[in-house]
Amino acid sequence: MENFAADVIELLDRLGIERADVFGWSMGAVVALRLGTDHAHRVGRLVLASVSFDNAGMHPGLLDGIQDLRPEHLHGSEFHEEYLRAAADPAGWPNLVTKMKILDANLPQWTPEQIRSLAAPTMIVLADSDIIRPEHAVRMFRLLGGAVPRRPDRPAGLPPGHPARHHAHHDPAARRLAGPDDRRVPGRGLTGG
Repeated sequence: MENFAADVIELLDRLGIERADVFGWSMGAVVALRLGTDHAHRVGRLVLASVSFDNAGMHPGLLDGIQDLRPEHLHGSEFHEEYLRAAADPAGWPNLVTKMKILDANLPQWTPEQIRSLAAPTMIVLADSDIIRPEHAVRMFRLLGGAVPRRPDRPAGLPPGHPARHHAHHDPAARRLAGPDDRRVPGRGLTGG
């Protein structure tokens, strides 16, 4: 994950982007979390979908038997089909499966203090049938300052001492989701996010 995060930093450098908002899903969320903890000055906001900051965040047994996985077990799966469509070397599938097994056996871990110290405003996203336990997502939400009683001088959810940096509730342009200009799409108005 450290190498993936370093690749993202290299890409930002080559594009001349000093600071970026980052969205990550699953492994991408782990990379985004690594960016937020190890390269905080390069991250504006984080959206982390289906992320765990330690192994206890995943449902028990999820990775049981992962070391027994063989490339042919995944033949015909959406992962295999996508690999065959996109890979420069389709014959490299067995090597990818081996690397993924090593990665899954050595998932990064963060302490609650590291999560609590994230500087970037962070949104946690979890699906109803996710690999991450809902209790873990709630724990992470609380470590980030969620469910803290609101004070008049601070937007809801920010922990004590956390600077109020997100002003979307005051600025309609800041509430927009990234995407096509809604004014050009017939029948769509401005959206908030």
